[in-house]
Amino acid sequence: MGIDLFDVERRHLVEVDAPPLSAEDESARDRVWSPAVQGNPTLFAGPVVACARLGWIGPHALRLSWARVTYRHYALRRVPGATALPSLFVNVVQPTDDGRVPAARM
Repeated sequence: MGIDLFDVERRHLVEVDAPPLSAEDESARDRVWSPAVQGNPTLFAGPVVACARLGWIGPHALRLSWARVTYRHYALRRVPGATALPSLFVNVVQPTDDGRVPAARM
C-alpha cells in the first residue's frame, strides 16, 4: 500500500450515485457483515464516503467523484469477485492563526 501526494491547486468535487449492487452482492455483503457485528456489536454501520472516480481535469486540477455508502458496503472487500468502491481517506494539515496545528484521529 502506498501514499499518493497530489500537487493540487483546484479541486472539483462531484457527488454521484453509488453503483447499484446485484442481489448476489447484497446477499454476500450481508453474510459477511452479520458475523462481524456479532463479534463486535458496536461496529460502525453509519454513513461514509467512497471514492467513485479520481482523475485530472487539467494541470493541478483534480476531479474527485464520491458516493454516499454505509460502512457495511466495505464488507464487499471480503467477497471474492464483488465490486467494492475504494475508501476515501483524506488528511489535512491546517495551521491555525496562532501557529498551532490541530490534530484529529479517525
